Amino acid sequence: MRMGTLVVALVAGMLAGCSSLSNIKPRDLPNVYTKSQPCNGEACDLLVTVLNCEEGRMDVANLDMRHNSNNERTITWTLSEESDKNYEFSKESFKDGLFIKYEDGNQFKGATNAGKKITIKFTKDAQSTGHYIYYALTVRQKNEPKRLCRTLDPWMIS
Repeated sequence: MRMGTLVVALVAGMLAGCSSLSNIKPRDLPNVYTKSQPCNGEACDLLVTVLNCEEGRMDVANLDMRHNSNNERTITWTLSEESDKNYEFSKESFKDGLFIKYEDGNQFKGATNAGKKITIKFTKDAQSTGHYIYYALTVRQKNEPKRLCRTLDPWMIS
C-alpha cells in the first residue's frame, strides 16, 4: 500500500511540475549550442572568424536585440584579423556577403560591403518583439581562385 501511495505522489508531483513550465517558450531559454550577443545600444558589432571555408564554419554570435530601447541601430559584421588575411565578404551579385532571408516590412536599409566589414541600418518595427530574423553570410578567399566558402546561416532576434 505504501508503494502505491508513493507512486501516485511521484506522478502527481511530476504533472504539477510540467504544467508550470507551459508558459516558457524556447526563445526564453538560453541556447547552450550557440552563443548570443546582446545589442543594447545604437551600434551592434559582431566579429566573424572563418574556421573552415569548405564546411562554411564561422564563429559569429547570434544577435539578440530584444532588450534594446533604440528603434534604429547599425549592425556591423567585421572579419577577425586572422580571417581578414585570407578571406573577404563576397561581393558577387549572385552571392552577396549578406543576404536577409526574411524581412518583416522594410526594416533593413543601406547595406555597405567593404570586404572586411559589412554594415546595415536596422529599424525595429514596433510590432516585432522576439521574432527571429534569418540571414546568410558568405565569404570568399582573397587570393586566386577567390573560391566562395559555404554560406553560414545565423540569426538575430528583434
